[in-house]
Amino acid sequence: MDRFSQALARIDAAHAEDPERDAAGRPKDPLSQASTLDLALSVLEAAPAPRTTVQSPLTWSANPDWKLDYCNIERLTSEEIARRRAEFDKGKMQAKSVREEAVRSRSDAEDEIA
Repeated sequence: MDRFSQALARIDAAHAEDPERDAAGRPKDPLSQASTLDLALSVLEAAPAPRTTVQSPLTWSANPDWKLDYCNIERLTSEEIARRRAEFDKGKMQAKSVREEAVRSRSDAEDEIA
């Protein structure tokens, strides 16, 4: 195993208490993303052992009440649940179309080669 792979194997996680569990930092927040990258690189450089975990200083909100609302279906109206379900279903259909197109493209490319 090369040195870089060995160094990567030492990292387990840089944990941030973020409801979206966005490993790259807060969405649309370049400063938090740069901070998260810096933290990950620091762990890569200095982790004392495999499975090293560090706590990110970033927090989603100073007020912990967001934890009560995040992914709590009991706090959503039936209209909001329906809206979110429709949005999710739309995303699934788009993903299915992308997958199917990729399979067709790969098949076409293989046919051209043969």
